[in-house]
Amino acid sequence: MLIEKERSWISHAGVTTALLMLVGLGCGRISTELPLDQEDGGASNGGAGTAGASGGAANGGGVAGDSTASAGAGEVGGRGDEAGSGGSPGAAGSAGDGGAAGSGELCDAESALCTGQSQCTDLRLGDRQGSTVLNCGACGNTCSLEHANGATCAAGTCAPSCQSGFADCNSAAGNDGCETATTTVENCGACRRACSAFGATGRSCSSGQCAPKCAPHFADCNQDQGVAPDDGCETYLDGLDRCGKDCTAKVACAATDVCNDGSCVAPSGVVVISVPLTDVSQAQRAADILAPSGINLAGLSLTVRVYAPGAKGGILSAYASDTSSGIGPSVSTNLASISQNWTDITIPVAVKGSFNPEQTKQINLEVRSESSTSTANPTVVYVDSVRSSNLAVSDTFDASKGNFVMSSLIKVDGSTLTWAATVP
Repeated sequence: MLIEKERSWISHAGVTTALLMLVGLGCGRISTELPLDQEDGGASNGGAGTAGASGGAANGGGVAGDSTASAGAGEVGGRGDEAGSGGSPGAAGSAGDGGAAGSGELCDAESALCTGQSQCTDLRLGDRQGSTVLNCGACGNTCSLEHANGATCAAGTCAPSCQSGFADCNSAAGNDGCETATTTVENCGACRRACSAFGATGRSCSSGQCAPKCAPHFADCNQDQGVAPDDGCETYLDGLDRCGKDCTAKVACAATDVCNDGSCVAPSGVVVISVPLTDVSQAQRAADILAPSGINLAGLSLTVRVYAPGAKGGILSAYASDTSSGIGPSVSTNLASISQNWTDITIPVAVKGSFNPEQTKQINLEVRSESSTSTANPTVVYVDSVRSSNLAVSDTFDASKGNFVMSSLIKVDGSTLTWAATVP
């Protein structure tokens, strides 16, 4: 017994002496903080402990998928309890979106290890949870079920299954479910399918179909089926080639007749514009000042009914202007083409340059000569009516020339503006 103890003492002393010599030679250091059988595990992926101690038991957080910030290093593992037993797992890193403790999984470029998930999520498909999808397109992005029965994730974009009467009209811009009601006149039955105001004094949407309230002399002869773009009250019952009281009764009027309240008759009163065109590049402008001035005709049209018997050459230009003298789109017609019969010329009331259709003031008619053709002297143009497509403007000239005026800026000397009961 005494001999064994002495040998053991000699052995330990020899080891101690040898270790001190190694330190003196710069070969290492000795940790005296803990017994060798209770050393710390590694911060992540710890190696085997010395003197029988096991390494750290688990991995720290790895790089966070395709996060722009790297995960923090895992914390130091717990102490080994005894030989053969490792330390506790290192905690997850805190930067970016590090994985859960005990996982160091790396994700590909289109995937990420999102919070609450044990495996990488393909962000193009997300993670299904009940009727919706988590992590669609990005970690933390949950598909909205606003007015929706469910949702899927396709190419990183939420695609809701909408309830009746709703639609997802901004799928490319936001994740707000089915945000648009499809029971309005702006979105009737589908996104941005608007009910037309043409020929209508009112609009409504029922069961995805437009139901306009037609103005006098207009009819909805091809009622909306909820599929094609709506055209409102598309049929003008006082049209020259379609004159009648309803959708079934229609006739084409004779060349010198006009349609008045569904019947072909001679005009009851006309404005007479007479211009002595004797040279090239001449022009005389006349205008019908609308009442009220500055009326909102955006998206509508104006139609002027004209006749120029005996005209040979020259051009009739028609266009609207606003309260600031901005000029709208112009329509030009050869005077010779309206020399045999009454003609309806329709002008769109739409934005052009500085022209504001919400402040429409007047419709202008310019009688102009041409350099390449001869013109009649005088050239006479008769005007029977000026109407907007919703009849908010409906100017007829049964007893006077009304609000028609002659321009003093664009003029030909000797031009006149008068009224006549009928065309001579």
